[in-house]
Formats: sequence, C-alpha cells, structure tokens
Amino acid sequence: MRLPALLRIALGVIAVARGLEAYRILSPLALPTVVKIPYVTWMPAPTDLAILSIVIVWLTAGITFAIGYRTQISGTLLTFAMAAGLLIDQQGYSNHLYLLTILVGLLTLSRPGGAWSFDLRRMKEPVTSLLWPLVLMKVQISVVYFFAAFTKLHEEYLTGRVLAGQLGGLVVLPEQLRVPRILMVLAISSVVVEAFLAVYLWHPEKRFMAVGAGVLLHGVIPFVMQPFLQLTVFSSMMLSSYLLFIPRRAARRQVIAPDGIARLVRRLDVLQVMSVVRGESVSTERDGRSAVDWQAATAIADELPAMYLIAPFLRLPGIRTWGSRALRGHGVTGGPKPNH
Repeated sequence: MRLPALLRIALGVIAVARGLEAYRILSPLALPTVVKIPYVTWMPAPTDLAILSIVIVWLTAGITFAIGYRTQISGTLLTFAMAAGLLIDQQGYSNHLYLLTILVGLLTLSRPGGAWSFDLRRMKEPVTSLLWPLVLMKVQISVVYFFAAFTKLHEEYLTGRVLAGQLGGLVVLPEQLRVPRILMVLAISSVVVEAFLAVYLWHPEKRFMAVGAGVLLHGVIPFVMQPFLQLTVFSSMMLSSYLLFIPRRAARRQVIAPDGIARLVRRLDVLQVMSVVRGESVSTERDGRSAVDWQAATAIADELPAMYLIAPFLRLPGIRTWGSRALRGHGVTGGPKPNH
C-alpha cells in the first residue's frame, strides 16, 4: 500500500503545480477580446467566476489528495476539476493535463489512502489498494511511450528539424551540438529510448536500465525545451509513475465459495489476485482480516475488474439485507467450510 500512497503524494503535488499554471492559461479566456473556441456551440463562454471556481476546487482537492484527507472524495473532485479545465475551452487543452487527469482518476479508484494519510487515523481497519487500476495506469504509461515513439517516425522529426525548432529552454545547447548531424542522432535516440521504455519497464531484467534511460530523458527535456513548467509537470508525472513498475508481492485474497460461485470468481479474476477454494459457504481472508457471507461477497466484487462498479451498491442497506437472505436461502452461510 505504500507505493500507491507515495504515488498519490507525488501526483497530488504535481496537480497543484499544474493547477497554478492552469489559472494563468485559463484566466485570459474570460476576457471579451479573446476569441473562444468551445468544444460544442451550446457551451457557455468561460467567465471569471467559473475559471476561479475550477482552479480553487483543483488546488484544494490536489492538496487534500496529496495529504490523504478524504482521499476518495478529494481524488474524485480533483479528477473532475482537471477535466473541467480541459473541457472549458479548446485553448485549455494539454496532452500532459489529459494524462494527469487519467492517472489521478485511476489512482483514486485504487484506494490509495491506506498509508501515509490522514484517512489512516479514522479507519476502523486497514484498506488494501486495488490492483487492477494500478495495472491500467502501467498500461497507460506504456501507451504514452509507444505512441510518442510511433508518431515521431517521419522525416521531419528523424532528420532533427523538429527538434531544432523546439530547443531553447533554460539551458542553451552549445553551437557544436546544434548541427544537423548531432540533432539527427538526438532525434533518433529519443525515439529509440521511448520505444525501449514502452516495453522494458515491464521486463524484470531490463527494468533498471529502462528506469535509468527514463530518468536521463525526462531529466534533460524540461531544461533544453519549452515550456519549462508544463514539461516539468510531464516529466515529473512520468518519473513518478515508474513507482508502479517496482515489483511487489501483494497477499492474495483467500476465497472459499460453493462450486458455482467459485467458478465465476475464477473466470472473472483475470489479474489472479485471489486463491479460490471450493466450500459450503462464502468467506474471504487476507492479511489476517476475514469476512463472511454478504460482506465477503462485496469484498470479492471490490477486486474484480468486471464487478468493481457495482460493489458500492452491494453495501446499501436494502441490497445488503436482500443478499444476506439470498445466501441463507441457498444454505451458503455460516463461515468458512472448505472442501478438501
């Protein structure tokens, strides 16, 4: 749970920094002299109040998300605030912000408030982070690197001409490095590194090399290219996401269930986070914490990618009562009774 918590802190801080930049970008849109480019014609024009409200929610949610206060609520608000910043006008769009919104949304779904958070003080029992949103985040990082490399496979970029036009950050490269041959080597090298990262961050034996290449790439980009702050946000976001690729041994949830339920759980458990045993009742156990009957059923649904959306509804009083009665009616209650 510490890796998701550490990533929560990093993305929260990054989101706050990007929120300050967002106000600088969005505030001119409220001026009557600025041409508006809405996504749809019926969308109202941005106003000072709307932009200020978005940024205030953005910054507040970013801070509370980072410190782990009401993590699920603050993460959700932060995701929606950043999405609003993207959608308020086409001039507010940014690939980096789009990616940050996706990553924060997925991390929120993983329940990252179980460590290094204010939420931990009020929890009656520890909360385990869900695996599948973290896997989707890793896939998203690989997709970013893959398409970054793929879209550069054209003459304009590979010859270094695009790179020559983008240089000019805080650090100015000496003239000896700005010649066409050197720029071509740098351009081709960047494509190779991005393609390498897309694949080898997943590879146990090559991961250390991939992380080193990524640190070098993202450590250089913000200083030699513009704009500095947005590229720093992007580089920090990508480097923070490398935490997801650190191997960890999460305890598998032990599930005891009747034959039909056991088969269904095995079929839906595509990430193999559960160890299923046939038994007469429904129960689960992990990290010394156990659950039986309908409480066990909701715990199982929480960790299945195909079921997570309905899991919160299974805890509603009426549904919980109906579910418990249904299990009793089928004679599958009463605690763990594995069949050996």
